[in-house]
Amino acid sequence: MSTSAHKLRLGPLLKTENVKLTFACTAALEAELERYAAMQA
Repeated sequence: MSTSAHKLRLGPLLKTENVKLTFACTAALEAELERYAAMQA
């Protein structure tokens, strides 16, 4: 059985830029988001 290596070729990446986003949420949602962020860190 022969195995052949396949090369993955990606095109050029799109230009990205950072955007600051601000929104209002409840204190309960903020606590959930903080807990989620801590779990992902």
